[in-house]
Amino acid sequence: MSHIEVTAHRGCKGTIPENTLPSFAEALRVGVDMLEYDVHMTLDGELVIMHDSLVVRTTGAKGALDFMTLAEVKALDAGETVWGEAWRGTPVPTLRETLELFAAADYGPEQIVEIKDFRAEVADKIVAMLDEFGLRERTIIECGDAQVLVYLHKHYPDIRLLAFPAPLMKRLDPDIYDFVHGVAVPLKSPKLGDEANMRALMAEYRAKGAKMYLFSGDNPEEIERCLAFGADNITSNFPELCVNYLKEKGLH
Repeated sequence: MSHIEVTAHRGCKGTIPENTLPSFAEALRVGVDMLEYDVHMTLDGELVIMHDSLVVRTTGAKGALDFMTLAEVKALDAGETVWGEAWRGTPVPTLRETLELFAAADYGPEQIVEIKDFRAEVADKIVAMLDEFGLRERTIIECGDAQVLVYLHKHYPDIRLLAFPAPLMKRLDPDIYDFVHGVAVPLKSPKLGDEANMRALMAEYRAKGAKMYLFSGDNPEEIERCLAFGADNITSNFPELCVNYLKEKGLH
C-alpha cells in the first residue's frame, strides 16, 4: 500500500499561530512526516521564522524583517493579533530555536525550509546551521526564486530542493526542473490554468523524476483531490486531520 507523506504547513496553521514553536510542537506530536516553515534574515543577520516580509499580518505591528533587529522581532507578539488573547505573548522563533525543537523529535521527521529572503547569504547561513545540527539529510530547501535554487544546487549539490511550477517562479530558469527533488503545486492557483494544464505540468515534472508535493489538504474533499492528482506528499494546515484521514484509507 502506498504511503502518502503529510507536511504540516507552517506547523498547525489552521489551529495554532503559524510559524511558531507551539504550532511546530503540535505538528510533531501528531507525527507528521514533514514540518514546513519560512525563513527571513533580520537587519543584524539573524535567521527568523515568518512567512511574510512585513510583520503586520501576523503580529499587528509595523515593519519589514530585513529592516528590524532580532531584538525588535523578539518584542513582537505572533499570537494575539490573529488568534486572540489566549495566544498573547507567543514570540517569533529563530531558526536556531526551531531546529532545536525539530532535532528533539524522537521519530526522525523531515522538514521543508522555505527561503523567503532571496540573498545568497541567507542560503549559506541556513545550510551552515543545518550542518551545525546535523540535519542536512533530513531537510528539503524550498524557494520561489529559481536563481536561489540554482545557487544551492551549484554549491550544495547533495541538498534536496523543492521548486514551484514555472508560472509561479521568480527569475525562472527552466533547467531547475532537471535537478529539483520535487515540485510544490497549489491546486487552487489560477496561474496554473485548468485541470488539464495542471496535469500536463505535473506529468512534465514527473518525467524528470520530481515528486509531487500538493497543497492543501485541509478537508476530505481537498485530500481526495490531491490524491486524484497523484500526490506523493500532501501539505495541510490541519495536519492531524490529514494524517487521520489517510490512515483510515490505509495510505499513511
